Amino acid sequence: MRIHLLLLALALLLVGCPTGSDDDDSAVVTDDDDAGADDDDSGPDDDDSVTDDDDSVTDDDDAVDDDDAVDDDDSAPPPANYYEVGYGRYFGECWGPCRSDISAVGNAVSILVRNWDDSVLFELATGLTWEGQTDLNAAVAAIDTGALDPEYGCPDCDDGGGEYVSFQYSMKGPMFRSDYEFGNPPAPLTTLDAAWDAMLEEATTCTFTWWLDAADCTPL
Repeated sequence: MRIHLLLLALALLLVGCPTGSDDDDSAVVTDDDDAGADDDDSGPDDDDSVTDDDDSVTDDDDAVDDDDAVDDDDSAPPPANYYEVGYGRYFGECWGPCRSDISAVGNAVSILVRNWDDSVLFELATGLTWEGQTDLNAAVAAIDTGALDPEYGCPDCDDGGGEYVSFQYSMKGPMFRSDYEFGNPPAPLTTLDAAWDAMLEEATTCTFTWWLDAADCTPL
């Protein structure tokens, strides 16, 4: 009888004591609260560690993710050093789309394409993507407008067409404009010219890939 009572007491003692595989507070790998593979406070859990979904590097909220860090939603592009920048192309003697103009103020972009009789053929208002605004800001920042000529070559001579870029660095400040022959930008403007060309192509074909946010659009 005494042996049976001792065995029963030992069994009850074992049941009442925390073991290595509990689910609450031990430091072992298999619990669910405070150790290695649990679901609350450790390595591969879902709340507070590297591979979780809330507070670390590969999660979706607070690190190099899609919400709060160097991502595509909440991180800011490099600051612009301008108030408004613009671009246009024009052809004095033409039939069809004879003039196209783009302007960007902050993240807002407007595109207008006009016919030979000045009627509107295409119009779009949208925004720049994170990548688009970053690249445009960088291209404009690399330009010293003080070193630009107001005109290069003979824009639209012999019906060859012309292009322009414009810069306004404050809301009430003057606008600087530089014109050049269509397809022949001066060296300081080649990167910016290519950016505007790509932006206009995305807009008029309604194929939004890099520069512009997708918008309701009918191709030109």
